Amino acid sequence: MNIKKSIVWRVYLSFALVCMLAFAVIFQIVRIQTVKGHYWKQVADSLTTYYENIYPIRGNIYAVDGSLLATSIPIYDVRMDVCEKTIDKDLWKENIDSLVFCLNKFYHKINPKKYSDKTEENIKEDLRIARRNKSRYYLIARNISHTQLKEIKTFPLLRLGQFKGGLIVEQQPKRMLPFFPAAQRTIGYTIENNDNVKPVGLEGGFNEVLRGKTGKRLVQKVSGGAWIPINDQNEVDPEDGKDIVTNLDVNFQDVTESALEKALRINDANHGCAIVMDVKTGAIRAIANLSRSVDKNGDIQYNEEYNSAIGEASEPGSTFKLVSAMAMLEFGGITPNTTVDTKGGETTFFDRVMHDSHEGGYGVINLKKAFALSSNVGISTLAYQAFGKQPKKFTDYISKLKLTRRLGLPITGEGDPYFKTPSSRDWNGTTIPWMSIGYEEKVTPLQILTLYNAVANNGVMVKPQFVKEIKEVGKIVKEYNTDILNPEICSAKTLKQVQEMLEAVVEEGTATNIKNDEYKIAGKTGTAQVANESAGYSEQKTYQASFVGYFPADQPLYSIIVVINNPSKGLYYAASVAAPAFKEIADKIYAMTSSTRSFAALFEKHDDDELPLAEKMSSMDLRGILPYTNAEKVSFDNIEGWLKIKPKNKQVIIKDYTYNKKVVPDVKGMVLSDAIYILENSGLRVKFSGKGKVSEQSIDPGTKFLPDETIYLKLN
Repeated sequence: MNIKKSIVWRVYLSFALVCMLAFAVIFQIVRIQTVKGHYWKQVADSLTTYYENIYPIRGNIYAVDGSLLATSIPIYDVRMDVCEKTIDKDLWKENIDSLVFCLNKFYHKINPKKYSDKTEENIKEDLRIARRNKSRYYLIARNISHTQLKEIKTFPLLRLGQFKGGLIVEQQPKRMLPFFPAAQRTIGYTIENNDNVKPVGLEGGFNEVLRGKTGKRLVQKVSGGAWIPINDQNEVDPEDGKDIVTNLDVNFQDVTESALEKALRINDANHGCAIVMDVKTGAIRAIANLSRSVDKNGDIQYNEEYNSAIGEASEPGSTFKLVSAMAMLEFGGITPNTTVDTKGGETTFFDRVMHDSHEGGYGVINLKKAFALSSNVGISTLAYQAFGKQPKKFTDYISKLKLTRRLGLPITGEGDPYFKTPSSRDWNGTTIPWMSIGYEEKVTPLQILTLYNAVANNGVMVKPQFVKEIKEVGKIVKEYNTDILNPEICSAKTLKQVQEMLEAVVEEGTATNIKNDEYKIAGKTGTAQVANESAGYSEQKTYQASFVGYFPADQPLYSIIVVINNPSKGLYYAASVAAPAFKEIADKIYAMTSSTRSFAALFEKHDDDELPLAEKMSSMDLRGILPYTNAEKVSFDNIEGWLKIKPKNKQVIIKDYTYNKKVVPDVKGMVLSDAIYILENSGLRVKFSGKGKVSEQSIDPGTKFLPDETIYLKLN
């Protein structure tokens, strides 16, 4: 009996414990659903949803004439939600074969080599597997153009859109340089939508302006680990970046790069640079940096790999003699007529021997002649005579010329100048003679050019300006005015004397080979032996040849520097290596500028019935342009889209412009950016030549065309 009671008691106890456990489970379920429900829902959401960045379209970079130097074009990834919840069985079965046929045809059209193994059978099998796995993010195509996207949107199923046909389109920007490789290192580069890669060049210096503001959208994790947008609308819309207008001129850039590459190839040089600068404003009109490389076929190529024009500080050689001459004329008690004995082309300062390049020297000559002939012995002797006992006067003047510090450019990687002072540990008795001819110091090519530009600009030193203005939706939001670094680099008397000395270099000195009858050039040759870091100057000799100056000498417009590093064809003197490239650039620029008017003059001095407007443009562009003309006020607030423009007697006659996307639109009279927009949205591919407005198109307006057919535009 006791055993029976014991068993029953144990059964009741077990039953009670089970009931208590059940009540506890039920209580906890209710508690989680009610009291803790909100908290756990947030935890679940945080694991399956998050706010994804939507990157804005990066701003454009323009040349001074409006030519596009860098822009972002949209590219697209296309995916498909093949889950049965999105596309039911009947719809899938009805359209799958047609979709496979279209995809197969599309793949082999866009890239036959890449998709050579794609057949209708394996495409269909891939789709079946994806549907069986309930994939909601199946990849259809990656990195396609807008025209190709429009074609995909016509395919069976996909033409039904996101919610009925499973179409998922992701847009990404891609950076493009239309004039590549022109000024490649100065324009710089960026990897869009990647904050871990720091942009360089102007892309880096103006990154905050160009990149805009990032938006946000809510995305959800689906099967397969993919994330797809939840809503049609963004939670925070992105703000596109602003545009920057540089001072670069694409025509100047073209002739500068061409002349530099020609000089490098002729002399089989390692690398070089060339810069063109506007004398009055400091605007950089062209900058080229080319380095030698050998491709896989063994052919020599010259490409932009490093911006040596602003980043490579080196011993300038004889171009620095301008500083020495100015210092001697200002503070050293020396005049252009002060004579010096060049002593057979060789003299000694303490334990070091100074040589002239001309064997036997030049005899007894004055400072002006020594400068024109680039006599090392003559310049160093006079410099030591003037500053040997008071070297601080010389180094202080170098500081006054702003050569001892960076220029403060908006481009990263500017080289650091290096100059000794009397308090430097390595200062000695031979420092002044060797500094006076461009050794034992380092400056960048752009720093040297800035000094020579100041001489051309009547003694006013201006900062090199790469950017003219910042624009937002066509409107100027910031302008960069001329920045004066030093209002007076020397006295008016000294300035006139050194200007005459620079002219003498070309008229009767080391650079008579670039003298011409059309216009006068003032400048200075510079040939420097480059020191080896480990062995100094004693090992195999390498040289740097440079020429820097300005033209026309009587009314300077532009200053130019050309630097050629390590020429290896037997010639290394600047007069033979760098000066001809300078002359080629100057000749072509002189020819261009003598027969054209400035952009500003076009607006200020046009005929009444010849307003400088495109024949067709958007209403937004017209609103931005008209305030800069003297056209009478025109009201077209209710007119949007594309317009036909006809200027007449200071009035602007406006008509709607519509076009049929099924035939070739008429883009004659448009600016290039508008023409590309209309033609590519119609399904054509565009190639062009020239600059200005569209004057000719290879396919007549109204003609039917094939998808992705190429149309050629001529601009004039």
